[in-house]
Amino acid sequence: MNIKNNIEKIKDFALKRLIEFIGISILALSILMLVALISYNPNDPNFIYPKNIGINNVLGINGSIGADFLLQSIGLISYFLPITLIFLSIAIIYQKKFNTNS
Repeated sequence: MNIKNNIEKIKDFALKRLIEFIGISILALSILMLVALISYNPNDPNFIYPKNIGINNVLGINGSIGADFLLQSIGLISYFLPITLIFLSIAIIYQKKFNTNS
């Protein structure tokens, strides 16, 4: 009896830590995405331009390519994507549950 209760507590604890880890990962990635978008410079090298040009993006070539891709594909709305992900990750971290309506 007690073993079943302990296993359930360990399972609940591990699931909550996993959800926190996912929330923190989303938070970190969205902050990096926001930094790349804010420090975007159209003169930075991306897919088309040669690699021997100086990079002004804080995250380097990866930030330049990522920010260019987001801005070229969805435009200025791409600034709202990391902001939305930041609020989503904070909600995941504090509520420690996913919405599963299925």
